[in-house]
Amino acid sequence: MIYDCFMDIENRFDTLLVDAYGVFWNGSALIPGAADTLADQVAKGKRVCIVSNTSAVNYSYENKGLFRGKHYTDVVTSGDVFYDFLKRDCLPFPGHRLYVIGQSKIDIAAGTLFRLTNKMTDADMIYFGVPQVRQIPSLSGDKTEYFWDKEVYNLSAVTPFLPEMEQAVKRHLPAVSTNPDQIVSEAGHWIVRQGAMAKAYRELGGIVSEFGKPYQNIYDYTFQKLGIAPSPKVAMIGDTFRTDMQGALNSGITPVWCVDTGVARYEVIHGKSLEQQAGPRFSEITLIHHL
Repeated sequence: MIYDCFMDIENRFDTLLVDAYGVFWNGSALIPGAADTLADQVAKGKRVCIVSNTSAVNYSYENKGLFRGKHYTDVVTSGDVFYDFLKRDCLPFPGHRLYVIGQSKIDIAAGTLFRLTNKMTDADMIYFGVPQVRQIPSLSGDKTEYFWDKEVYNLSAVTPFLPEMEQAVKRHLPAVSTNPDQIVSEAGHWIVRQGAMAKAYRELGGIVSEFGKPYQNIYDYTFQKLGIAPSPKVAMIGDTFRTDMQGALNSGITPVWCVDTGVARYEVIHGKSLEQQAGPRFSEITLIHHL
């Protein structure tokens, strides 16, 4: 059975963990009705925590038309989780020097023992930045430079980064990624994210540690921040089986899948049914058309 929207099942839950892209945000604008649903749940006294795979830290959704206290009560990003690991100096790899493949919008190492380096030869590990840019040779020879190019808005956009990845694998450098998402809709285009880079790096023989859904690190961080224990009365509302639903299933909370929006819909359009996306755990998921 597929329920029309979350309001049809709202009484089952006292805490909502809500994905962003594909649930209330389509990459360009709010999905119709989503803001009203979130505001209704907050008004009823429920904890509504946006749990998003993004490298941003201390993120606010005001630029997307949502306001803390009205539409949500808390925010947790995969960037928050990673930064917590940096501050506590407990990454699973030794060393403190990070070499960025892609583009880092923020200094993810600020205020920690970690430092960014422009030379791969000086690095202890790789950090995967945003891959929506194309590489050009660096005039200094120190680091590959990148520029924005809409021609890479496709699912093979990690291709420009493969030469650097191959070099890093040869140097036996482990990698970290703060966004396990592999694809996302952004401004009307389906583009790759850092999760696609992590996947490619593993296929080249590299080792990657990822922070964010579906990994337990972001769920543990969220439970601790909210002061709750995992239970069926906690819903994880998302559009992607691999991250949102799989993470919820593994964490002991209820997966609520928006199947008419975001990645779920994208996969169906491209010939992969909901049953194929979810595999043997399909029957364990609560389905809704939209938030």
